[in-house]
Amino acid sequence: MQFLYSSLYSHTILAFLGFLEVPYSSRQIVSERYKDFMIRENSTQYALLGLLTVQPMSGYEIKKNIENSISFFWSESFGQIYPALKKMERNNLIKSKNMPDQKGKLKTVYQITNNGRKKLAEWLHKPVQPSRKRNELLLKLFFGNQMSSETLESHFNKEKEKHQSLMQMYQITEKKLDTECSLLPDYEFWKITLFYGQFQSQAILEWVEKSRDLLSKKKKSI
Repeated sequence: MQFLYSSLYSHTILAFLGFLEVPYSSRQIVSERYKDFMIRENSTQYALLGLLTVQPMSGYEIKKNIENSISFFWSESFGQIYPALKKMERNNLIKSKNMPDQKGKLKTVYQITNNGRKKLAEWLHKPVQPSRKRNELLLKLFFGNQMSSETLESHFNKEKEKHQSLMQMYQITEKKLDTECSLLPDYEFWKITLFYGQFQSQAILEWVEKSRDLLSKKKKSI
């Protein structure tokens, strides 16, 4: 990332001085990547603020909560979480204190502040930023005429297995939500994000079968 921005900075200065002509398409690509990076960086702090409205947590606990709750539609690495927490604390969006864990070792626990709640509320009321979609499977299938039928079948099988596994995971998650979280104020909102994953995976499983049928008819007609 540092190299990308150092390179971008050098090219920008050279272009400004007239030593380098930067094509419009290149400027557009760099602009879009920078915009995506900034959206992602800003969204990280809102994801963390949202999780901290549930309860105070350490950085490690935040990561585990992400893996156990929103990971099917959102991910954050430790490399994103800890720098964001430091920046958020400097901006008075969260505060921290050292507390002993179950083994008596001190851990840093973060808690959302009133400023943090206001910042989160402002973001929640803003329109959703459009995200750039990239799907390698669809890209390969678009050029499927260049693939063997065995390769196509392999791609479909892997996609089917992936979403069958996801459906099983969603089922387990739904049972856990219903038995352990039904009285929590966030319950219905957590459930509708789960619905999204369930409907999406079900739709993809149906798409796999419909695609196979279509290609099977094409094969028979040849």
